[in-house]
Amino acid sequence: PKVDSAAARIRRLNPDVTVTTYRTRLTRENALEMIGHYDLVADGTDNFATRFLLNDACFLAGRPLVSAAMLRFEGQLSTFKAHLGDPHPCYRCVFPEPPPPGMIPTCSEGGVLGALAGTMGSLQSVEVLKE
Repeated sequence: PKVDSAAARIRRLNPDVTVTTYRTRLTRENALEMIGHYDLVADGTDNFATRFLLNDACFLAGRPLVSAAMLRFEGQLSTFKAHLGDPHPCYRCVFPEPPPPGMIPTCSEGGVLGALAGTMGSLQSVEVLKE
């Protein structure tokens, strides 16, 4: 599973890091409990359903959401702290609903420039550290 290979890679980079893995899909039933263990969430998911679920759970749990997304040669990065109230928007404030199916290609359909993933990950890391 991806979660195990990611954990192994992180441990090789820094054996002093504690890695907690979840071998389960994030759902409405478990999102609040999982997110409640952490100070913030860094979202690098690849589908709109999970992005909206993370937004809702972060809002309800009072956690900042650092969201990075990319497709082809473009990326976007935002930090959402809607739990703080006005004037802090949430992901749903910016994107009220997912686009219709087929309107935006998936990463596997449209592709992603490899260097862009590294750039967006680095920028997302800076946002996480800033928070």
